[in-house]
This record gives sequence, structure tokens and C-alpha cells, in this order.
Amino acid sequence: MKSGEAAGLWNCDCLGCCHFLRKLLPWRSCDYEFNADEWRCSDCESEDESGVGLYSRSYQTPVALSTAFQNFRIHAGTWNVGGRIPPSSLDLSSWVCSQTPADIYVFGFQEIVPLNVANVFGVEDDTPAVVWETLIRHTLNRGSRRASWTQEEETASTLGYVGEKQPLIAPLMSPDFSEDSKFPGQYVRIASKQMVGLFISVWIRREIRHVVSNVKVSSVGCGIFGYLGNKGSISVSLSIHRTSFCFICSHLTSGDREEDDKRRNTDVREILRRTSFPRSLRVSQTLPETILEHERIIWLGDLNYRVALSSDETMRLIGNQDYSSLLAKDQLKAQQGKGRVFEGWKEGHIKFAPTYKYIPDSDAYTMNGASANGRTRVPAWCDRILWLGKGLDQIAYLRSEYRISDHRPVSAVFTTQVECADK
Repeated sequence: MKSGEAAGLWNCDCLGCCHFLRKLLPWRSCDYEFNADEWRCSDCESEDESGVGLYSRSYQTPVALSTAFQNFRIHAGTWNVGGRIPPSSLDLSSWVCSQTPADIYVFGFQEIVPLNVANVFGVEDDTPAVVWETLIRHTLNRGSRRASWTQEEETASTLGYVGEKQPLIAPLMSPDFSEDSKFPGQYVRIASKQMVGLFISVWIRREIRHVVSNVKVSSVGCGIFGYLGNKGSISVSLSIHRTSFCFICSHLTSGDREEDDKRRNTDVREILRRTSFPRSLRVSQTLPETILEHERIIWLGDLNYRVALSSDETMRLIGNQDYSSLLAKDQLKAQQGKGRVFEGWKEGHIKFAPTYKYIPDSDAYTMNGASANGRTRVPAWCDRILWLGKGLDQIAYLRSEYRISDHRPVSAVFTTQVECADK
């Protein structure tokens, strides 16, 4: 964005200034400002069928109990969708579903709306998020009783962007957790949050919601002026039994110029420094207040790290499927190896081709043809999933072949064992 464009935004009406200042100020979302499939507010606790609040609950250690363990499967996915809404015919199963169903699903989107001036500085457009979540709900609950789309949802899912034109309508979801609600099915949404183009959505099997507690969300903007949400992160904190988890969806500084990788490192440090989960006075147990205080952490998103090779050499290695040689020039691997970012974090072995940058609606990288803006990019693994903490084991790391964006989506499957009380 040019400086003149930013300066001109100060000459808007009062309402526009309010939206601009709200996005500009170093403001952090509180732990109640997110969406979920049940009615909840900051002054009153929603309760599950046992009468225990899902969003702030203490697990008291029972007397004379032995320690037991329970196994869970976590599916995490990330996708930069390039500001496009999927058609209703899009089958998300190869990205959303794994061969063995998971207990917890975490989906992170980047550029869920185009990163234009109106979206970065103006009123947040949640229409695309509603459509993507409807598609996720339909895919996760396929085959479940009454898990079908309404006519309104089907209509909304057919809306798409034409240039910069935005959809004008969206079905509004009325949060409700009952079996006979608008949200039947095996999986329910426990948290979703949007910040400009970033969007995270977390789902769990309905049968395990009684062991999931202390759900909180924190957003950090690292974009324009160092605080706007065109770049940054949204993090979700929660507890499974007595084990704390944190899921981070991020979109880091873009660009393949010299020093851009250092700016991405700075974004990561800022996210770790500024993400905060305020402690609730209603919860007696000690809970993590920062990302690194959690026991198990999964970080996903468009991290934007590039490959430090010429375009010709990169395409030659891709053609030979020599990904190990290509990864030797991967900026993220290099910066990690030097201890400059994600020190101690793990990533699964990459056995798939770079996920960026494709010509939308094709299988061709922009190296093989002109992109929409006439620019070309050296292919790179921009879309990544990393983790930190003992007790997380990754059993799958792959990409899916959807062509609607200039990125290919990536997913990872983890198994984890958590401690619980055994009466």
C-alpha cells in the first residue's frame, strides 16, 4: 500500500475512522470474542449436558486416583485460498478428511478475503468464512443424521468473487449445541475467529466435548504499521483433560527480496511475544498465558519462506522430484538451522512438490506462464505445519490438489496421549 493511500484514509467519515482505529491500535481480542456452536457470552457460562462450562473449567485432582492416559488424533490443515470462495460442488474430503477420522480438526486459512484496502482498513467481511465453514461442516458430518445443507447455505456456497466484487449476503449461523439444533452431526465447532484475511476454525467430536475446556483465542496483527491484520496470527488455546494445547494460524511477511526472510523471523518473534491468553478468575488451576507455556503446540499457515535458488534450477529439481536438494535451499530450514527462528520446533519430512506459486485453476507454476499480474515467482514451500512439545507424534504430512488458488493446501495428522484421572 502506498503512503498516500494510507494517509488518505484519515479523511474518511467518523464510522470509517472508528473501524480504521480499531484495526490500527495495538488491540488484542479478549478470550470471549470468537464464534462457536453454542450460545456463550462474557458474563454467563454455557454448559454442556453435564452442567460444566466448556469455556472455563477447572479439573480438580481427585483423591486416591491413579493416572490413566487417553489417545487422541489431531488433523491440522492450512490453505491460502487467494480470496476466493469455493463452489458448492467442491469436494473438500481429500484435505479435510483422513483415512482414520480425527478427534480434533484445526483448519487455518489465509487470504480468506482479498487483501485490498477495503478489507484491511474497513468493516470485516465474514461472508467467505461462513461459506468455508459450511463446507467444512458438511464434509466432516457427511453421513451423519440430518447433516445436510439448507437451501440458504447451498445458495451462499455458490457465491464467488468476480474481480474485487464482494458477495452481499450470507447465511447467519445461530449458535446452538443441542442435538436438534441447526448443527447436528458428529463434529461441532468449538472456536472460530477471523482477522482480515486470516481465519481459524477448530472442531471436535461431540462425544469428547466434556473433556475439552478453557477455550481462548488471541489475535496479533503484524501487517501495515506493524499492527494491522493483513499479516499476523490467530491462536486458540484449550485444555484436553489436564493437558494444554495451542493452535496457531499465521500469515507472515511475503516477498522474495533480500532480507525478507529476516522480516518473517521478526513476525514469528512478535507473535510469540504479543499473543496472550488472560487468566480467568473463575478457574482455579494454573493455565498457560503465552504460546510457549502450552505443553503441546501446532503452528500452521502461509509462512512465506522461499527457496534460495534460480528459477531454472528450481524447476529442474522439481521436474526430477529431487525435493531433498531443493529443501537444502529452503529459507525456513536455513533460518532454523542457524537458530534464528522456530528453534527446537519440528516439521515432518516433506515429500511433496512446492505448494506455491501456481496459476489459479491450473497445474502450472507461474514459471511456466504469465500470472494474473504479469509477475513470476520461484516455486516454494510457503505453506507449512510445525509443532513443539513432547507427546505429539506426526503420522502424515501431505498436500492436496485443489486448483482454485495459487497455493496448494497442506495437512498433517498427529496422535497424542494425554493424562487423565482414572477413578
